[in-house]
Amino acid sequence: EDLESYRHFPANGLIVIENNNAIIVDTPWNDNEARDLLNWLTKTMKLDVRALIVTHWHQDCMGGLRAFQEYGIPSYSLDLTRQIAEEKNLPLTEITFSDSIKLYLEQIEVVCIYPGAGHTVDNIIIWLPAYKTLFGGCLIKSVRSKNLGFSGDADLIAWPSTLEKVLNEYPQCEVVIPGHRSPGGVDLIQHTISLLNSNR
Repeated sequence: EDLESYRHFPANGLIVIENNNAIIVDTPWNDNEARDLLNWLTKTMKLDVRALIVTHWHQDCMGGLRAFQEYGIPSYSLDLTRQIAEEKNLPLTEITFSDSIKLYLEQIEVVCIYPGAGHTVDNIIIWLPAYKTLFGGCLIKSVRSKNLGFSGDADLIAWPSTLEKVLNEYPQCEVVIPGHRSPGGVDLIQHTISLLNSNR
């Protein structure tokens, strides 16, 4: 699962829709793919995309940020994500937060939380209480994952305790979406902790 060996490695994003409005979590890998997605959402699906949330600074989360900015869509990230992007001369999100922030899509609550370092020092998770769904992004591995994949920017010491914190905070969680491959339940969090423990 080393991303360097995959030309087109699939990555998960999330589209939260309520009536004709949408919030998107993470962009496709590049601006062209992001434009294709936005064209489909706005022209075919007739949705008003109200916001983009970026879960960390890697390309599979914000590689298409410029395209969202072309569409005038406000972008949100952890302040640390913006700081890292600035250091690396990447496009910058417009709105930042330091711990957590709640966005609302009509009556749907979309909660962005920084649980601690893991896959990267800036990875956040998205909690949708109405759906008991957690978008864990690359902080969480799929059940098919046999290793941690790319961990060159990871905090391997903090990662297990960050996941334990997530487990304790969201016992009511029913659906967990990892950064890559298929969703599952809280077993994905346990599986990731096991992978980290076997990596020591």
